[in-house]
Amino acid sequence: MRRLHLFVLAVIVAVDVAGSTDVYGQAETTRTGKTGVELLEHCEATLTAANGSGVEGGLGSSATLCTELVRGLLWGLTLAETDGPVLCPPSGLTPEQAIRVVVEYLRDHPRRLHENDAPLIFEALTEAFPCQ
Repeated sequence: MRRLHLFVLAVIVAVDVAGSTDVYGQAETTRTGKTGVELLEHCEATLTAANGSGVEGGLGSSATLCTELVRGLLWGLTLAETDGPVLCPPSGLTPEQAIRVVVEYLRDHPRRLHENDAPLIFEALTEAFPCQ
């Protein structure tokens, strides 16, 4: 139950970090309605931009969305340690590396892409960076 509370706190932080206007131009929406399909699309755009390939067709906003969601959840989960750490990322982990972890998780779990984006990010990060 405590893990669920930490997850909810991390989602709130991620939504706050991501801003009040989403990539679809809708003001004041939360990210809880987005799916893994949309998240994968946004994060792949982020990695394309990071690789220097350039981001075309308005995908710059997608890249920002992915980066802020992953960073927000990573930051929130790292800070939300009440009974011990929930997430133990290595020191020096970059946002790009965390996004690669999320993309790999999404690609490895295609049957879950219809699910909400935030729990998928949570699961990807906690699976990749468990605390011993």
